[in-house]
Parts: sequence; C-alpha cells; structure tokens
Amino acid sequence: LQDTYPAITWLPVICTNTLMVAFGLGLAPIPYTMLGEVFSSSFKEIAVCIISVSGAIVSFIVTKLFQILNDELGPSSVFYTLSTVTFMMMVIIVIYLPETMNKTLLDIQNLLIDGSTHKLSPKANKINS
Repeated sequence: LQDTYPAITWLPVICTNTLMVAFGLGLAPIPYTMLGEVFSSSFKEIAVCIISVSGAIVSFIVTKLFQILNDELGPSSVFYTLSTVTFMMMVIIVIYLPETMNKTLLDIQNLLIDGSTHKLSPKANKINS
C-alpha cells in the first residue's frame, strides 16, 4: 500500500480504529446488556462465563480463519463474507431479540420459554406477516 498509494498510508489505521469503535458500540455490548435483563441473578455468574468464553472462542476462530481465507479467496471475498455474516447477525438480532422495555424478568422469561416470534420483537410481526 505504501509503495502504490503513498498518500493514504494512514487509511488502514483509521479503518482499524473505526472497526474497533463500531464493534464496541454495536455488537460487542449486546450479550452483556441482555445478561442483566434476561437472566435471573442466580444464573448471571455462569452466563457471564459462557458469554466471555464464547466471545473469546469466536474471536480466536475468526482471527485464525482470516489469514487462511485471505490466502485462498483473496481479501475482497473474505470481507464480503464477513460483512454478510455480520448483516445476517443483525437481521437475526432485530427479529429474535426480545423487547425488554417495561417488562419484568418473569415477562421476559415467559417470552423466551414460549418462543413465539410474534411476541419477541415488534419488527418480527412486520417481517413474518
């Protein structure tokens, strides 16, 4: 990049920092936010461990697979694939994440046990109908 485009050598640093900030404001806090609203206090310690370990495992897998996929498919294919997966995660979150505003823990747990999509998110009604 430095030899080809010397005027934009700062671009990777800006993009990396933007990614870190966007992830920190977007997907990263969702598990911890839901932790306080969905799990009872007796299960929160176990849930924090599961969330932390799951996040570390996924980060490890993505980090290890990135270079392999980059070598095999090229950088544009890898970024399109990761962007598609992130978009699909966003759609799943919008549809299936329960709306917890003005609901008690018991109400939220009943929604999760029932599992009916029409009760989980107002946006699910529009998408499923």
